[in-house]
Amino acid sequence: MAVQSTSLAELARRIRQTATELALEALAFAPRTKVEETVRGWFGKGFGPEGPPSQSTVARALALAADLAMTLPSASGSTAIDRMLRQRRPQPGEEEAYHYSCVFNAIWHRRATA
Repeated sequence: MAVQSTSLAELARRIRQTATELALEALAFAPRTKVEETVRGWFGKGFGPEGPPSQSTVARALALAADLAMTLPSASGSTAIDRMLRQRRPQPGEEEAYHYSCVFNAIWHRRATA
């Protein structure tokens, strides 16, 4: 049982690491100005804490705004992640994960249009 738990824990760690790396890669396809405008809008409307925001508060706001910019579709209907995936092919060791993501996307789009 411990062997299985260790292998599952290692798999979870690898998935988390790969997801983080892909998110950082996809961030290059997100409009930086949109991220900055979102954060400025939040703090300009009193969304932040009283007084000047701390560095950790600004960092969290930037991370959330970046997540939104990567996952929300643009006017064309594609996300930053979509744009990244169109230009990128799986690296060695990512083929299986890429296959499963394609299957997941096909199922998701089918459910969304049904």
